[in-house]
Amino acid sequence: MPLYLHVGLNLLVLFSASASLSSPYDVRMIAVDLNYTLQWAWSDSQLNDSVNFTAAYAFWNIKDDEGSYKQACAGSGEHWCDFTHCKLHFKGSFQTRVRAEAAGRHSNWTHLRFTPDEHVLLGPPSEVNMQGDVEMVILNISKSVMNSLMKVQYEVQYWEQQQPDQKHLKIYNDPYAPLTSLKPWTEYCLQVRVFNKDYSKNSSFTSPRSTFSLAESAHCAVLYLTVRSCSIHVLQTQKKDLSIPNPQQHSMSSIRPPTSPRSSGTKMFHSICVRTHPTARVSTAPPAGAGWHRRVPGSVLPGEQWF
Repeated sequence: MPLYLHVGLNLLVLFSASASLSSPYDVRMIAVDLNYTLQWAWSDSQLNDSVNFTAAYAFWNIKDDEGSYKQACAGSGEHWCDFTHCKLHFKGSFQTRVRAEAAGRHSNWTHLRFTPDEHVLLGPPSEVNMQGDVEMVILNISKSVMNSLMKVQYEVQYWEQQQPDQKHLKIYNDPYAPLTSLKPWTEYCLQVRVFNKDYSKNSSFTSPRSTFSLAESAHCAVLYLTVRSCSIHVLQTQKKDLSIPNPQQHSMSSIRPPTSPRSSGTKMFHSICVRTHPTARVSTAPPAGAGWHRRVPGSVLPGEQWF
């Protein structure tokens, strides 16, 4: 047998042995905001050795240069690799690849092209804080991490709890989002998502949350948004009907309105809504002439009612 043919057969045998492992399949990049994770599936029922995986990447325009690849994970037993730490340029395009390795053997590479600005999905806001006012609710939405890379807008969907089919939409350019002209003392449900028109991207909506809008009569000051999961106590005082003692000298439980008014003057109410939390504090000045007090933490026990 000629020498060159013998050498060629040996090389073929070595190549076949090194590539005898099955290659990863169903390779996909899970990309949400700036978090990138390459995932894949792999199986080989005839292999008894433990299998590890190596994943790497290179810029798309130099993908044919083996020296240009940088490892993202090496010798990992997981079927995924976190590419977040690689800090891939958002407007770049990359060739990613992964292969299986076991007992000195390895599979062929499986490749996947990844272009972040095309493939990235937007994540929903991580937090939505609500603060109430008269016939309105103010939303403070957590700012998207994608703000530095694209113009992100915020879409608020809300509806009356009793009318779920009649949804309303409002769009805001920043995470401060006041919902105005709401019906007073009405329970509303709301959810928020972010979107970008230039890239035609939008996140999923946050989970619906419910809250109440408040109301203000001619002489009523509303201080706190009442959230459905937060119980409240309401204290009402009447002008000329009640002279409230010094709270330092009297316990709150001793203060009760009279059974009948001592004056026929106009009644004025000053409403205070307080979370039943041991550190909750509310202090405000009432309308002129109305009696008032400062709520002392722990002065009202759970279940106690004021009328």
